[in-house]
Amino acid sequence: MIHFVVRRILCATLILSLPTGGCALIVNGTQDSVFIDSQPPGATVRVDGQAVARTPAKIYLHRGYSQQVTLEKEGYLPENVFFPNHFDAGWILFDLILTLGLGIPIDVVSGAMWNFSPDHAVVRMRPLP
Repeated sequence: MIHFVVRRILCATLILSLPTGGCALIVNGTQDSVFIDSQPPGATVRVDGQAVARTPAKIYLHRGYSQQVTLEKEGYLPENVFFPNHFDAGWILFDLILTLGLGIPIDVVSGAMWNFSPDHAVVRMRPLP
């Protein structure tokens, strides 16, 4: 009797979890953190033109595409930092096993299957001429 109940619970859990999302989306979410520092410190960090922090800083970027961050400091030239994203194919295996493949398109569209590498940068600011 207990075996039958456990089997029913496992089946119900699997069926209910299929439409909720992919493994990468549940574990990683859609944003990833990157660390940015500058020499000298205190530079303004801009993402899509919006000031988000001052160095040194840990900021969060959308995983779905590569990102460019701009550092600005008075008396120094602006510097751009590029954070490329990389596809993490290991999540496909987890989606195949745990969601029978239904989570794959969710993870791909949400960007959750990507991560930034490298995920840190130290920028030496150049003084204005």
